[in-house]
This record gives sequence, structure tokens and C-alpha cells, in this order.
Amino acid sequence: MTVVHAESPRVRDRLAKLGLSVEAIEDVLRRAEAERSICTPLDPVSLPGNIFWGRTIRFLRETYKPVGWNSISPSNVSLLLASSGDFAITASSGSVETGYAALTPSTR
Repeated sequence: MTVVHAESPRVRDRLAKLGLSVEAIEDVLRRAEAERSICTPLDPVSLPGNIFWGRTIRFLRETYKPVGWNSISPSNVSLLLASSGDFAITASSGSVETGYAALTPSTR
């Protein structure tokens, strides 16, 4: 199960200032999880993670492109670029600390 940690109103406010929302991100992650759930033990071991990652990117793009974000892939890094061009987001694996303000998360 995928969980989005937004434990503080500051999180929602910051996301809103960036043009993002917890609700939209949760929806993206739920949809990606549903896609991953079609995998079986007969699939390659890396397939569920690859499907989840790829669908998260796709669903973020489907959600935010209509409101001005841009889909870019410099050096084959899949990004969603803010309409301002000031920042981009992507999907990445993270440690168990990811999403908790009091902890120090990292990517794998």
C-alpha cells in the first residue's frame, strides 16, 4: 500500500504554492499501485517496481500537463517541469524515512 505523509498544514500549503496537491498525488499513487497489482510471482522480480515508477511518472504528467506543466526527459531522466521552469519533480524510490519531517530520508 502506498501512503502519502502530509502531517502538517505547512506541507499542503507548500505543495499548493508549487501548484501541486496532496489529493492529486495520492490519486496518482493509487492508480500506479493498481497497475502494479496486476503483477504475479511469475513476472520478473523488478517488474512491479518498474511499473509503479513508470505509471507514477505517466499519471503525474496526465494530471499536471493540462494545467501548464511540461513533460521533459533530459539525459533520459523523466521529469515534470513546472510551467515557471523553476523546478521539476519526478518519482524515485526512497528509504522508510521518506515523508517524515523529523527523519532524514534518502533515495536508494
